[in-house]
Formats: sequence, structure tokens, C-alpha cells
Amino acid sequence: MFDLLGWARRLVSGAKDGARGTSLATLLTPQAVRGERPLWQLLGVAATLGAIGLAALVGLAGAALVTLALGAILFLLTEILGLDLDIDPRAFRIFSGFPGFGGSSPSGG
Repeated sequence: MFDLLGWARRLVSGAKDGARGTSLATLLTPQAVRGERPLWQLLGVAATLGAIGLAALVGLAGAALVTLALGAILFLLTEILGLDLDIDPRAFRIFSGFPGFGGSSPSGG
């Protein structure tokens, strides 16, 4: 008989030797669905990965908003208030010590 969810059962159960706890899916399975059908366990793993992805998306959105806020503050200071910021661009050369990153000089410095 063809086992339709056999791949899901193998994914949740672990390695080929059947040892529990050796699979990444086992680590991501919520406690509430452990011991349930493989389909429920697979849905639990998918929900866990979705929650991790959503948290990463929220973090990236927060970082983008902070960057936009700093840009808005810089715009207000320079264009609206008329402050002249004299910033040395060499201060932002964080990769100047590594070969291949740096200025246009052949020495990389």
C-alpha cells in the first residue's frame, strides 16, 4: 500500500535509523503536536518556520525604519535648518585594511 505521508513521517521522525531528536524538523515541532499524526506535526513545523520568518521580517522592517528615520533627521538638519555637516568620507572606510577594498589606489589604501 502506498503511504501518502511517508515522507512527512520520515521528516519528523529523524534520520534513516529512526532515532528521535536527530532531525531539524523534530527540533521545530511544537510540543502540542508531538505524538500526533505526521500531517499535524508537519503543519506545526511549517507554522514554526513561518513565525521565525515573520520575526526576521519584523526585524528587517525595524532596521529599515531606523535607517529612514536617521535619513529624515539628516535631511531636516541639512536642508531645512541649513546646518553644514563637514564629514570626512574616509571615516566610513571600514574595509580599508583588507586587500581589494579601499580606494582606487593600487595599494588599496
